[in-house]
Amino acid sequence: MTHARYAFDGGGFPREQVQVMREAYRDACAELAIAKGASRQHRMVALCVREMIDLGEVRKDRIVKAAVVRCRSFGNLIGGRGAEAG
Repeated sequence: MTHARYAFDGGGFPREQVQVMREAYRDACAELAIAKGASRQHRMVALCVREMIDLGEVRKDRIVKAAVVRCRSFGNLIGGRGAEAG
């Protein structure tokens, strides 16, 4: 959770919003089946979740979906399976 802590806790967000961000991060990592040692992938998920919050999204399900789609589309850049993985 280091990447999530770095991306979310330092932003001055309300506690409830940080909780939504952490849950979205965990759900997205689980859906993408990211291993514990995969730092780049975890960082990408954290940044995608943070970006959705910065854009004003508050619903966890939408944040997770957007983060998963975005990370899959960038999969080739971060060593993942890529957008074609299902």
